[in-house]
Amino acid sequence: MIGDIAAPTVFLLSDAASYVTGSVLFVDGGWTAIDGRFTPPEALARAIPRVTGREAQLVASPGTYDQKHFARHACIEHCVAYGPGVLEQAHQPDEWCAVDDMVAAAKIVALAILDLMVQPA
Repeated sequence: MIGDIAAPTVFLLSDAASYVTGSVLFVDGGWTAIDGRFTPPEALARAIPRVTGREAQLVASPGTYDQKHFARHACIEHCVAYGPGVLEQAHQPDEWCAVDDMVAAAKIVALAILDLMVQPA
């Protein structure tokens, strides 16, 4: 709700916050403090087997992505690159992606977002 973020916003815009720099202020009722549940990597890892029937495989990218910028400039530590296609084909002249892979990736991202938005019981 708008009211939930009004006080932190007023604080951050005030002189009282003049020494607050490079910080992430979570205004989420404590959701992000619950056992790491609310990070994109964990949400994706839970969603992938629901759609594909296979466990998620976490791999280090052989290329470069924008995560470093999210971490350095936005202080967002839990950032992932996820999407359809074959990693070895990424950014190649003949890169292609099957429509079924794009549909599955969209479903996985939707489930992960839902997981991140729903408060645990």
